Amino acid sequence: MLSLWRPRQVPGKGLRAVYRPAGRTPKIALTVVTGFCRACNLVIILRPWQRIEGFRPPAAKDNCRPARPSTWKAKEESLVKKGIVYGCLPGSLPVRERLVLSKEAGLDGIEIHDFPTQKDAEEFAALASEVGLEIHSVMAGSHWELPLSSTDEDVRRRGVEGIKHSLQVAKWAGAPVVLVVPGVVNDDVSYAAAYELSRKSLLELLPTVEELGVTMLLENVWNKFLLSPLEFRDFVDSFESPFVQAYFDVGNILLYGYPHQWIEILGPRIKRVHVKDFDVGSRQFVSLLSGSVDWARVMNALRGIGYNSYLTVEVGPYSQFPEVFIKHIGVAMDAIVRLGTPGCGCGG
Repeated sequence: MLSLWRPRQVPGKGLRAVYRPAGRTPKIALTVVTGFCRACNLVIILRPWQRIEGFRPPAAKDNCRPARPSTWKAKEESLVKKGIVYGCLPGSLPVRERLVLSKEAGLDGIEIHDFPTQKDAEEFAALASEVGLEIHSVMAGSHWELPLSSTDEDVRRRGVEGIKHSLQVAKWAGAPVVLVVPGVVNDDVSYAAAYELSRKSLLELLPTVEELGVTMLLENVWNKFLLSPLEFRDFVDSFESPFVQAYFDVGNILLYGYPHQWIEILGPRIKRVHVKDFDVGSRQFVSLLSGSVDWARVMNALRGIGYNSYLTVEVGPYSQFPEVFIKHIGVAMDAIVRLGTPGCGCGG
């Protein structure tokens, strides 16, 4: 029986690892040349093996269980799903072609906006299903025009009814969640008032979400409200309901925070993620992979909280060549999803 010592630094010789016969003095030293697993701090590939009669190194699975490349790839692909906001697809293309091109680009699902009727929602859902795309979310359409935090009671009540309609659309379309902007602070609505009125509105919506079985996901947006990840976390927790959770937008947060820090603090409350890029110098949204988002750090943070749902692109289309835009989105999303180390798969 052999056991692998953890690697140690030897002056002038780099990393070394020692195999030791059980209960005996170490006799075999091997220079580490490749394959150091950062996740578990163990050596995976050691060479050259010393030719000692009767000596066979233990199988790697006895130490670190390194995944085969095909297994690692499968783990990565199954960790998250890739989606896009339907409104971001090129409007110049027929509806079916937009969906088909999305599927061909490797996307798994669509986030839709409100539909006015049950018939419209169900027909679109049937088309998406036929193409092979899941409707995974609905983006509510009334929360900016009719804020849930409005001090005008008529506006606030109409805002609540607007969210109820979005929840019903989600039920019709088979989507499990609805994106909701919880409130807006402005010259006429103080932070304290927004906090109180937003909570009041969301509490009024709880019976509806429980009846429909659709979850409200509160998103971080440029609303001058819930500006700290700690405050956002505590606000979500204050409802003590699995039907009120978080929708995290990676690009939005760069204006006043760091995505990986928010992800770590919000943790399992995050049920969906919006993907877009932002340049902090120009303070503008830019094409994916061309801004200031540290995607490797974002993906590692998401893996750290065990996130396994949708990364949904929210980026406007090109002014020309709409089919190229969708292809580029697919390529960019593939690159983002591959970033980071998926646990101890010994990806190096």
